Order: sequence, then structure tokens, then C-alpha cells
Amino acid sequence: LFRSGSTVEAPVLEFDRTKRVVTAHGVGAGQAVKTVLVDQAKDPKKQGGGPVRILSREMVYTDASREVEFKGSVQVTDQDGVMRSQVATVYLAGKTAAPAPAETSLGGRVDHMMASGAVELEQPGRKGSGDKLVYTADDKTFVLTGTKTVPPKIVDETQGTVTGASLRFKSGDDSVEVLSGDGAQRVRTETRMKPKE
Repeated sequence: LFRSGSTVEAPVLEFDRTKRVVTAHGVGAGQAVKTVLVDQAKDPKKQGGGPVRILSREMVYTDASREVEFKGSVQVTDQDGVMRSQVATVYLAGKTAAPAPAETSLGGRVDHMMASGAVELEQPGRKGSGDKLVYTADDKTFVLTGTKTVPPKIVDETQGTVTGASLRFKSGDDSVEVLSGDGAQRVRTETRMKPKE
């Protein structure tokens, strides 16, 4: 399936033309669905950071809400790193006005993403893990949370481990903000990334 520069490849593609919903899945176990989301914005200042490549067992795109849901061994890769989880929902920017019910407009800039279930994140110089992750594309901000028994954690290759009720950080920024459970106390932990060779 090709739409606005974005692609979906899977053994099975199902279309609900009335609801403008596309479902992709395989016929067995494994990451059978390959999705590439491409921002086709004409204004370079509004373009994202390149294509977002997503592997999953199932994908459901709902055109009305511009929502793409991925399930089963999800792996999201972009220029900033790799994220793995059991479930991830990507929300695309902008609303659509399709001329006909049969048309869908999968594609466009990623606005934000929510992931849950054994979340793992790898970026240059650090790794993170938790139960839930929220990513906002405009400011490239991540908020990683965990559970009371297993809090989120970030391991920096030069500064060690950072943990707390929730962790907020940005791509390309070498600082992590640690938030308490009630959000009342904030501790900012500065880390230094190992320079690239």
C-alpha cells in the first residue's frame, strides 16, 4: 500500500472503505507488517527527522482520527534511535478531508506517539526501559514511566543509571529530568554524552 510517500507491506491488507480503515497483518507469528511513515511537507522547516520505520505483527490505520495502532513486538526506528514495545499508537499531524470514502491518506508528519508494554529505547550514548513512553515530535521530548515495583530507568554510558517515578528527556540533549510521582519535586540530572568517533 502506497499513500503520500508512506508504505505498508504485509501478507494481508484489509480495507474498510466506509470507515476508511486499513488493517495489515500476517498469517503467523513474527513481525510480518512493515510500515514506513514519510513526511511530505513542502516547507523544510516543518519537516520531521526523516522516515519512521515500524515493524509489527499487526497495524490498524483509522483515517478519521489519523491514528495508526501497532501491536505485537513493535519496533520503531528513526534517525534518533530505536524503540521497542508490545503496543504503540502513532498520531499523525493534520486532519484529512478525503474526497471519497474509498480514499485514505496514510502518511504525513508524526505528531506524537504512545507506547506501552516492556518499553526499551536505544539512543546514541544511552538506553532506557519502562512500562510506558510518550513521545512528542515538535520538541522531540520523551516521557518514560514505569510501575511502583519496576520504575523507569536510563543507563548513560558515561554517567551511570538514572531512575525515578518518571523521566523526561529530549533527543540530542544530554540531560534527564527526574519527576516524582506527584510531580511536586523535580531533580534535574545532567549527563554528558560520549563524543562520536
